[in-house]
Amino acid sequence: EVNPTNAAGPTYPAAQLWFIRAQGNKLLHRKPLVWTIGVLGVVFIVGGLVYLRAPLPLLLEWRPASAPPIEQQLADRAAALARSAGARRRAIDKLAAQPRLPRWTSFTSVNQINDLLIDGQTVWAATEGGLARWDLATAQVRRLTTDNGMPSNHINALAVDADGALWLGTDRGAVHVRPDGTLRRFTVKDGLADESVYRVFVAADGAVWFGTGDGATRLERTGEVHTMRFADSPHAPVNVINVLAQAPDGAIWLGTNDGIRVLYSDGRQRFLGGDDVGDRVIALTFAPDGTVVIATPDDVRRLQPDRRLKVLARRAEFVAKGLGWEGPADVILDTAGAIWLATVGNSVFRLTPDQDLERFAATWSGQGGPISPIVRRVVPGVDGSVWFGTNAGISRLLPDGRWQTLQDGDGPIHHDVAALASTPDGAVWVGTAGGLSRRDAQGQWQTVPLQQFHSEVTALAVDAAGDLWVGTNEGLFRVSRTSPEQIQTPDAPATLTHVGVTALAAGTDGSLWLGTSDDGVFRRDANGRWRRFSQIDGLGESIRINAIATGPDGSIWFGWLAGTLSAGRSGIGRLTPQGQWQQYGAAEGLPKGMPSTLVVLPDGALIAAVGGGVVRRSADGTWQTLFPPNSGEYGPFQYGPDGTIWIGTFGRGLLRLGANGAMQTFTTDDGLADNTVHALLLTPDGTLWIGTDGGLSQLAP
Repeated sequence: EVNPTNAAGPTYPAAQLWFIRAQGNKLLHRKPLVWTIGVLGVVFIVGGLVYLRAPLPLLLEWRPASAPPIEQQLADRAAALARSAGARRRAIDKLAAQPRLPRWTSFTSVNQINDLLIDGQTVWAATEGGLARWDLATAQVRRLTTDNGMPSNHINALAVDADGALWLGTDRGAVHVRPDGTLRRFTVKDGLADESVYRVFVAADGAVWFGTGDGATRLERTGEVHTMRFADSPHAPVNVINVLAQAPDGAIWLGTNDGIRVLYSDGRQRFLGGDDVGDRVIALTFAPDGTVVIATPDDVRRLQPDRRLKVLARRAEFVAKGLGWEGPADVILDTAGAIWLATVGNSVFRLTPDQDLERFAATWSGQGGPISPIVRRVVPGVDGSVWFGTNAGISRLLPDGRWQTLQDGDGPIHHDVAALASTPDGAVWVGTAGGLSRRDAQGQWQTVPLQQFHSEVTALAVDAAGDLWVGTNEGLFRVSRTSPEQIQTPDAPATLTHVGVTALAAGTDGSLWLGTSDDGVFRRDANGRWRRFSQIDGLGESIRINAIATGPDGSIWFGWLAGTLSAGRSGIGRLTPQGQWQQYGAAEGLPKGMPSTLVVLPDGALIAAVGGGVVRRSADGTWQTLFPPNSGEYGPFQYGPDGTIWIGTFGRGLLRLGANGAMQTFTTDDGLADNTVHALLLTPDGTLWIGTDGGLSQLAP
């Protein structure tokens, strides 16, 4: 009822009150009609919500696989691309033969595969060490790196456009490799959504799509650029584009960290949410019968044209069968209708249409299975073969069941270089996340794979006898100078069997010093006797040693941390030749933080990276700041005989601090393999070796 004029609430004039009552009476007389309209409205709204949230948009027009327009366009383009294959090969040959900077040389590993493209008798690979081109007839490799003008060696994706040119997605934008042998960069300044490009896809109409870390960009053949981003999701970063694919009806499907976005040519969009297809969509593929196979971190699902979902494989079921589940990386359908699932740690699975599950375990030799359990890409071959891009090379399963492997041994075994050392015979040893590599004085490469160490190489040192000591996340090893092909387990305390080695240094007295991630410091004297330094010696029982340096006077310097970085104590310790311990910290003006790098100069001065800055302690004991705290992340140091100090950084390249104080910076634009530097080595001939996240760089004197 309407409030009367004398009741609490709003008051109405008599005429207005009469009007309200009159309209109310009319509505009462029309109550059946009002209810009918209301019910129909609710049904319409609910139906619309169900429609919009349906796993498969109802407006998606699935067409038979007999010869739809999209497939015909793709077939015509494939024929044109086959005719332009020679031009692509010649373009790479031209670029590879033209190094930009003669003093710089990169040695990269192209065995960590992120994407594959089968181009007749040529296989193109997007790798962590640049663009690689394998010739199937000769197994020879041609690569394109920062030496040849690439902005980065970290290549995530590749595709061939309608003109036969290559497009590469890197962590520093996209690169267009034209058939005439020239490079063009496509960056955020040109309209690209984000610098990190994870996927590149060429649609049937010739437009090039880029999936980035902050949206998707479409580059028209006319040069127009359109970037699209989606509303933020409370669940996940929705604008991280993991997948780009085109459905049989021409719609573009974007797999994100929060479901799937479907884009139609007429501007319509549909959203397939996490409840439908899983929050993070890692891979998807379209089947000829109109179904879509979708891979997420937790399962693999098949989406039917009638909007029904069927789970094909679950994480829990794999684990229950003892197969493990390391997370899928890619999924395809072969010509027989079987689903191939690539994983990042558990090799490859094949699921037949009859739901039979077969696992192809990694063999490391490449005979009988993929060469590595980490498989990031799976691509069908036109002859019925299946190609797999792993982190140790390319594996191929032939139709007759035989396996073939493509690997490159002309460089370090892995792109992530963590440590460097040189031996008296002129060899340079390269410790990586994938094992150990050796480049002899004649420039020939030899590799020791990861499985012989069971862990990543973290530190290298050469003792007075010329033997190489190899520190890993799982213990210590030795390579004798008389038998460089043999890996030996040294006669060390049991506590060193599986310890995480963080630093190695050779003393002037023939000793070897070893820093660990949790167990303090160990010393091996010239006679092979081991000793652990504990709290009573000036160090804590459970302490992390991140850096060790030896001085010309026989003193040993340590960068240490006790407890956590936020709540623990840290500083620089020194063991004098007389056996006395000295500690330096906040009282000496050191910034808070764990020292990450130490180097002692010939005059006894110390340079240390600590707290995001760089400090120097002169031989007379005075301290000065070279770079203020929190000015950057600094890696290794190397001192040159001319007084130059080389400083590696994490993300800003290589710094050269001249004896006169002049500063010079080298980045990938100058020829450096990557801007994150983990190791530096200056050999007697004046060559500077730089270990980076993107391979090994050499700067000639």
